[in-house]
Amino acid sequence: MDQLYFMQNGDADVVKIGRAGDVEARHGQFKTGNPEIRLVDVVEADDGRPIERILHRLHYSKRVHGEFFALNPDEVVEVVMQAREIRDMYLPMEQEVKRLAQSSCNAPPQPPTEELRALRRSVIEKREAKYRAEFECDLAEFAYKTAIGTSEGIEGDGSWKTVVVPDFDEAAFRQAHEELYGAFVRPRPQRRFRLLWS
Repeated sequence: MDQLYFMQNGDADVVKIGRAGDVEARHGQFKTGNPEIRLVDVVEADDGRPIERILHRLHYSKRVHGEFFALNPDEVVEVVMQAREIRDMYLPMEQEVKRLAQSSCNAPPQPPTEELRALRRSVIEKREAKYRAEFECDLAEFAYKTAIGTSEGIEGDGSWKTVVVPDFDEAAFRQAHEELYGAFVRPRPQRRFRLLWS
């Protein structure tokens, strides 16, 4: 059992969002170096990693350093509620969707209901907000990268260094070793989700 913990540094609005198998022991370790640190809340989960990762992303702009976030007491309450929502709703639903994605369709389309239409509308609105946010993020990142130019980055702020990464050319491999390629390609049924427009 994992424990997702929220620790605050005294009265400062800085909270550590982390996870441990034994929160009391971890709290004791932190108190040795910082007697002001206090445990605000704990959320138990079978696996706290995805919850921690999602919370860190949701509050990315409030990151101070590592797992420390600038959160006031009301925001901490909200983040703890988010952690429980991720554990109780999001992750089980995600697992069910992954399971369903691997299954075959065995029934004709369902007739639309008001509830299903409302869910569809919600998906469309959330996708639009996501695309708008991605566009705005890209625009801001392009401006930042343009400001960096050909330098390695902005000192103490961000880097944009040249790195060499391996790039597997699947098309060339397939052409050069068609039989070997075919021996490792396995057909896998997969359901594709798309919204229909009338």
